[in-house]
Amino acid sequence: MTPRVARTSPRLAPAARIRFESYAAYLAEHEPALIQRLDRSAGLATITGKLTVNVGAGVRQEFTVELRFESLNPFRPPEVWDRGGHFPPDGERHVEDHGPRGWRWCLWLPEATEVDFTEPEPLTPFLDKVRGFILKQVIYQDRVSRGIPKAQAWPGPAWAHGQEGHVQWIQEQLGPLNPAGLRRLLPYLLGTRLSYNKRCPCGSGKKAGLCHRDAAERIREALHVQALRKAVEELGHRASGVAQPDNHAG
Repeated sequence: MTPRVARTSPRLAPAARIRFESYAAYLAEHEPALIQRLDRSAGLATITGKLTVNVGAGVRQEFTVELRFESLNPFRPPEVWDRGGHFPPDGERHVEDHGPRGWRWCLWLPEATEVDFTEPEPLTPFLDKVRGFILKQVIYQDRVSRGIPKAQAWPGPAWAHGQEGHVQWIQEQLGPLNPAGLRRLLPYLLGTRLSYNKRCPCGSGKKAGLCHRDAAERIREALHVQALRKAVEELGHRASGVAQPDNHAG
């Protein structure tokens, strides 16, 4: 006789359950065209539906989106996917083509999120950011249609595409560094904790706590982003004068 195997679903922690309940209540009151669904067997929560955006001149337009909370984690910003075929990827508009899965919008770098989902009510500022991203897409489309080159059409500042964007973020955290100082800092970006009173490896002569310790901590804490670890390694290769293949996502 074959033993029966019980099917188990990912356990939803009480704090996560309460947070998702608060999201559902918020949507019902403020965004009724967006519906939240929890799929415990898939370990996924989604918010799907139509988001209304003022695209200018008093015109309001609906865009079909999906917010995906992977691993049923409501305390990290969700991925945002285009479910209406609104903005085809073209290499410049910060939209990734994931084949059959669809198009994912790159609102920001994962390590440089602009909305803290550990705060009590993050959906309001997050949906404001999504609306802002959509408006930029509309402006981008208009500029391209008027003959402005795609590489110059995106409105406002943006991180570079692919791995180079992660490299830029690391460089922004660390500030100006010569190659030797960067090479000495690398172990502390990839795992080794930098003591406050230790002389900073960058060569400044200051205590690490008054120099690069905080920046190193921010980078280490973001290493759950796989692309960021690769970007740290890429910076190390550059500091050593070793050329690496271009792995940009476009």
